[in-house]
Amino acid sequence: MEKLNLPSPRYKVSVAQTKVTLLNNADERSASFYAGDTSPPTEFANLFPLIFSYQGSSPPEAKRFLPRDVMINLKDALEAKGWYVDLFKFSRIIAHRRGLNIPIPRRVSEVVRFFPAYVFQVRQYLGNDYLCIDYTLEVKSVRNLHHLLAYFKPSDLNGKTATVNWNGWQRAKILSADQEWTRIYLFDFDQEQLVSSDKVIPQLSKSLLERLLILEGINFDLHQTIKQHSLSSEPTAARIRFEKTQAMAETLSRSVFPITLSRIRISLKPSAAPLMRQDNNGKSFRVHSLTEPYVEFGRGQPEADIREGITKFGSYSHESKTIEIVPFCASGLRGVMGSLIERLKAGKYKYRGSERTFHTRFTYNSIFECHPSNTLEECRRLLNEHPEWAGNESLSRIFLVHAPEEGHSIDDEQSPYYVIKRFLLENGIPCQMVDTPTIQNPDWKDLNLALNIVAKCGVTPWVLPDAIPDADFFIGLSYTQNLRPNRERLMGYANVFNKFGKWEFYSGNTATFSYEERAQYFRELVCQTLNRLTLSETPSIYFHYSAKFSRIDREAILEAARSIRPYGNYSFVWINTHHNIRLYDNRPETNGSLSRGSYLITSPNQIYLSTTGYNPYRKTLGTPQMLEINVRMEQPKDVPKSLPDLKSIAVQILSLTKLNWASTDSLCGEPITTKYAGDIAYLTSAFLRQGSTLRLHPVLEKTTWFL
Repeated sequence: MEKLNLPSPRYKVSVAQTKVTLLNNADERSASFYAGDTSPPTEFANLFPLIFSYQGSSPPEAKRFLPRDVMINLKDALEAKGWYVDLFKFSRIIAHRRGLNIPIPRRVSEVVRFFPAYVFQVRQYLGNDYLCIDYTLEVKSVRNLHHLLAYFKPSDLNGKTATVNWNGWQRAKILSADQEWTRIYLFDFDQEQLVSSDKVIPQLSKSLLERLLILEGINFDLHQTIKQHSLSSEPTAARIRFEKTQAMAETLSRSVFPITLSRIRISLKPSAAPLMRQDNNGKSFRVHSLTEPYVEFGRGQPEADIREGITKFGSYSHESKTIEIVPFCASGLRGVMGSLIERLKAGKYKYRGSERTFHTRFTYNSIFECHPSNTLEECRRLLNEHPEWAGNESLSRIFLVHAPEEGHSIDDEQSPYYVIKRFLLENGIPCQMVDTPTIQNPDWKDLNLALNIVAKCGVTPWVLPDAIPDADFFIGLSYTQNLRPNRERLMGYANVFNKFGKWEFYSGNTATFSYEERAQYFRELVCQTLNRLTLSETPSIYFHYSAKFSRIDREAILEAARSIRPYGNYSFVWINTHHNIRLYDNRPETNGSLSRGSYLITSPNQIYLSTTGYNPYRKTLGTPQMLEINVRMEQPKDVPKSLPDLKSIAVQILSLTKLNWASTDSLCGEPITTKYAGDIAYLTSAFLRQGSTLRLHPVLEKTTWFL
């Protein structure tokens, strides 16, 4: 290097590797090459720079102001300019301009109105301050509480947020109500007040709004209208959203900004932050790209397109298996249930049938036809007649249960879907629920249905062809909440995957606990989980969580892990989807979103990764959302501290999005560590609402029983 007049190599030492960077002064050469290239960047973030200027002779220190201080002033400025603030919480503002509601039929507008709204938040990246702007839709009930109590009970409305006419329109929470008077809590004044019920307009949930429209005899598709105006049903939603965001930034820069904070004048630059592909010396955001991960199917064949791979090469598990299907259906559907099973066996279109695709033969002896309300008793009768079916370790039998959707909401814990599923899971019987449309027309649904059945019975559909770098195991953590008056109960769960992304097992607490006791129970859960693994003395284990790890949670988990393997490397990965950062690409050949596999480093411990952006596998509706990935490494005490390898983390997360055995879709929005954790939490929360915890039979702990 010295002879070539080049800088000395740079060394970066981490736990897993030593990275040597050889510098060749390419920046200087590329600078001259690109000097004549005036093409503007095509990739942007919905971040708009905030410019601070100081008034007076001695400028104050700008960084002593928290983003919340700026947001309070912005909220006041918006209200002064005719905006209505729908929400101000967690340093985030949601607001819309008064009077600019979306036109809808007159009768509907007397019940509900739609307002184009925007989310504002101050974010700090790379030493710079930005205003994050994102489009959203606010759906507002316009019926007052006096009117609503003719249709709903006071208990349906207590606890709802509301707009109250008390010394002007104020934001409040309903504490108690009757036809004449309502007790409210005023957020801005931090006090309770008794007001007339006709001066209170509650914010109703979507389900209550749908009920209200029906009760008032109004035929209106609320769900479809919300999808349309929130841009979630638009194939070019990313472009439309970016145009709206850019136009709003220009409007704010002229009409709301500048705002003043102490002696600091804050202006908004209406230019979206560009994402650069070339090295920019840390002055702006730089975007990187990863290649699409492959997965491995039968005979060791790799393929990036999962649906193409599973139909062409078959499942990774090549051992022959026979699964007996025990089908239940509603009266009059025996014929179509039989046709469905034959379809699963023989296939159609690209699906070549269960034996050629999954090396699995489906059989059945008879179809049990009964009313859905009697299916549970019929299941009990069968298990009494065949006690050897319960907890059968060969997993050679599955109950295929028709669960009609009419008459029950999707999360009704007393519906046959949840009651029957719980009974079978606690008795060690894999089960697959199927709805009426799938029974009557299985076209393009048969492959996924067969996939779910074989995966629940121990067949491995596909895995990663190579080990994920710098990892031994991934543990997805989650918990289920059961909110009751004056009592919050939790249950903790862990899902374990090896370095090839293969499902290992499920582990859960056996009892509920209070929020204050969570550290103790998380500690027990982690000890219980790690004791079941074959670990080296210095394992590298990643804990994935969809909520931010609190210090108490992290310390409890780390203490438990250190008690099993003191010299292990433990990484805490918070995968956040509850943010408003959007990344765009306005090239004409894209759908307006940043391409899948692109990632942006915003700090030494944080990246934004595109997992559902523009890609060759699937066209998406709506605007894809980035994953915000935050990493904290905990190394043994005698090992020098080092920063996480963020490229390696991005590769890990992107690879784990390819392993969703619930679907043959080539991509998933989040890694299976948190995807499966969320699926389990949603399912078990219904069981917890039934009054007791799920006692999953041990034989099912090594199967993906929740698909």
